[in-house]
Amino acid sequence: DDPIAAAGAATQIVADAGGRVSARTEHAAEDGGQASAELTLRIPADAVDGVRADLTDLGTVTETALESSDVSASQRDLTTRITTLRASIARYTDWLGTAAETSDLIELESAISERQTELEGLEAEARDLDDRVAMSTITLSLASEYVPVTTAPENMGDALAIGWNGFVAFWGALLLGIGLSLPWLVLLGVIAVGVVWLVRRSRRTATASVLSTPVAPDPVLFAAPVEPPTPR
Repeated sequence: DDPIAAAGAATQIVADAGGRVSARTEHAAEDGGQASAELTLRIPADAVDGVRADLTDLGTVTETALESSDVSASQRDLTTRITTLRASIARYTDWLGTAAETSDLIELESAISERQTELEGLEAEARDLDDRVAMSTITLSLASEYVPVTTAPENMGDALAIGWNGFVAFWGALLLGIGLSLPWLVLLGVIAVGVVWLVRRSRRTATASVLSTPVAPDPVLFAAPVEPPTPR
């Protein structure tokens, strides 16, 4: 229930197993929020399973992730480089004892110093790698259960205030929506007016064209009168 107290209990569990806490962050609950704590734990490799079992008793486990990596190749490479550098330093040291010229002494001392610096860096890497092999890392995140804060009105005045605030919020949101959509509505209205005007104009043009087309009259045939035959 209390992540801060659980973090203290986790620290004790790790210490009892011969491990240590390399990082710890805590956040107290504020304004109804969640309290939380995060710890980075370094635990002896042979004690990891027992420590994990003890840590699960501190609360409800929601997620677990395991990851392992093989560093044997890196260890062999570091060991070889360290051995080679140590032999090189010993050889240059022997030459330094027999050098007679000042220039040779300066050159040998510079070479020894350069190799000694490189050797110290490799030895630091080897110690870090040995620690990674001997000690496993567990990242523990603790958080309290989120409980939403609800406050019921205590009297009629509070209820009216809540209702009024809701009413104002509703109309405020509605007016805001109208204000945001108004430019688009104006643009759509202009487009609609333009479309209607074009349609009406095209209809008027078509009607005027029909009225102005002349209609040819039907041809009328006239027959010439036939005179009666004259008697002989």
